[in-house]
Amino acid sequence: KEELQRRKEELREAEAAALVEAESIQSLSVEINREARSHSERKELLKKEKEEFQRLSSEMLKRQKARERREEDLRKLIKEVEDAVSPRQTLRTARRPERPRRSVSDGLKETKK
Repeated sequence: KEELQRRKEELREAEAAALVEAESIQSLSVEINREARSHSERKELLKKEKEEFQRLSSEMLKRQKARERREEDLRKLIKEVEDAVSPRQTLRTARRPERPRRSVSDGLKETKK
């Protein structure tokens, strides 16, 4: 009878320990699920931030290209204006140095143009 009583007590203690262990496992499971959800949310947020970053980078690159095109257009326009104001000499427009001109009254003296 004493052996049976001792065995019953051991079983109760084992059952209590199993219940404590089950609660601990349940608690860990809840914590793991919470962490997994949180991780999933962070992952989704990072994905959205990455997409936003890529969109903004693309937009900035487009703006930079547009700015570079405008700058190039301005450089061309400035060059056109400069060329129009003081045209470069080409073979057709280049003039030979003027020779002294003589007038009847001056003899060999140069005349001013």
